[in-house]
Amino acid sequence: MGGFSILNPHASDRAGGCRCFPEGSRRIVPIIDDVGTVDEKYAPRADHYSAKAQLARLAAAGARLAVAVYGVYMDTTTRIIRATRRLFDEGGLETLSLRSVAKKVGITPMAIYRHFESKEALVDALVLDGLAQWSARVEALPPAEGLAKIEQISEAFLDFALEEPRRFEAAFLIHSKKARRYPDDFVAGRSPAGTVQLEAIEQAMADGFLKAPSAIEIMMTNAALGQGLVTLYRAGRIAGGEAEFRALYRRATRRLMATFMTEKAK
Repeated sequence: MGGFSILNPHASDRAGGCRCFPEGSRRIVPIIDDVGTVDEKYAPRADHYSAKAQLARLAAAGARLAVAVYGVYMDTTTRIIRATRRLFDEGGLETLSLRSVAKKVGITPMAIYRHFESKEALVDALVLDGLAQWSARVEALPPAEGLAKIEQISEAFLDFALEEPRRFEAAFLIHSKKARRYPDDFVAGRSPAGTVQLEAIEQAMADGFLKAPSAIEIMMTNAALGQGLVTLYRAGRIAGGEAEFRALYRRATRRLMATFMTEKAK
């Protein structure tokens, strides 16, 4: 990113520059051009050696180096998260350790500590990854409002649970300090997907279709039923295949929502 060049005044004169030092003197001067490289044939302007100019070039070169280092750091972090997800997909939390993830990534066990200080930190990253995937699913839903949006989200929740069971587990079933907690995190808007659902419930209440002490109470009740059914199904406690479970889930969630509906909605 930079270096030093031994300049003499005669070489500078021949290159068309100015004579910056007394005749016959030789002096080591750092020469960093505008892209942070050194050119031995570079002929500096008279102000090229000014402290301000040199500091500006050093700062620019340092900034580029910082970006490069940060890029490498983030690339390794991304690889660690992906490896954590793969190991979790293969064997659940029991297969996760800093050592096993480091081996999967191809780095030393000590190197992983620069990115994650403990297994708990890895699990937190796994949870955030799962929540991000859930939010992406909700964001991708077609436009809808009120009761129609609530129905969409309920169906998306079911699809997420059955199509990406490990990421669903990471998002909703693993203990973590990063997990969203009812009601505070949702009321405070810390869950993008939760905010969409909460706004849809509030809209349905404002339209006179739903009635409850609060929108968050409807949301919590829905979550309890949905996650409860999925947990039972994952544990093999509900007979039948996926098609039967989907039908059961839809009947149960619609029946629950009916208890909050007003005569206007019915």
